[in-house]
Amino acid sequence: MLMKGGIIEGLRRLGVEPGAILVVHSSLRSFGYVLGGAATVIRALQEAVTEDGLVIMPAHAYCLAGRPGVAPFDPAVSPSETGRIAALFWKSPGVLRSRHPTHSTAAWGRRAAELLADHENRPPVGRDSPLHRAALWGGAILQLGVRHSSNTTLHLAEALAEAPYLHIPQHEAWGHRVLVRLADGSAAAVDLVGRERPACSAAFVAIAPLLERQCLTRHARIGQCDASLTPAWPMVETAVEALRRDPTFFLCTNEICEHCTRARQLIAAGAARVAKEKNVTP
Repeated sequence: MLMKGGIIEGLRRLGVEPGAILVVHSSLRSFGYVLGGAATVIRALQEAVTEDGLVIMPAHAYCLAGRPGVAPFDPAVSPSETGRIAALFWKSPGVLRSRHPTHSTAAWGRRAAELLADHENRPPVGRDSPLHRAALWGGAILQLGVRHSSNTTLHLAEALAEAPYLHIPQHEAWGHRVLVRLADGSAAAVDLVGRERPACSAAFVAIAPLLERQCLTRHARIGQCDASLTPAWPMVETAVEALRRDPTFFLCTNEICEHCTRARQLIAAGAARVAKEKNVTP
């Protein structure tokens, strides 16, 4: 049985101190039995960083207008799809949630409002998004029982590297508009800000060996959970360098993945066009 004190002790072994800025991705099941469940994990995170720090979690709702069964995004009620801990976190006292209709972010701490400000008018996870700000402020990625395939900040690296596939959505049929709840209670379909369409993250696990080689990631066992802590900005810089060497670095090889298949085709067509131009005699 794992209790709050054991979680805090594990976070300290990872290097989490008061004032830390944590972008948390988590699996409650990975801990084994936690007395008090998700609420205990949340309280442990808050006590570990104190209000001088920030606890940040994705609260993504993916309210794309063409997605079957989607309801208009309302930050007060729209369910998140990022696990049980995050689902409770954004509804917890003192936690704020941004108004982005696909990639809303939840945060707790003194600078939470500053972190989340105006997210609905900015790219989902790109430049000047909450995750970009967290990285620039010295934040770290805390993974609790999950791999880098859950690491949303790596989409920021795709944006900063200007990956050629940024505009390709997960599913073309879902479209490029979002459903939002207006102040008068009505619903409207509006354009998603920017050209970035964060999509498949299955191949993000490719970053792990690069981070280990640089000794950037620290590890600890918390209950049955394999936990890790990685400084966000050095991680992003490492990922940007990898993407500039190979723009397919974060693309999966699953043939049924619409996004990565189209992205590989786009990159291959671009490479063929450049090769052809080089072989043309003036």
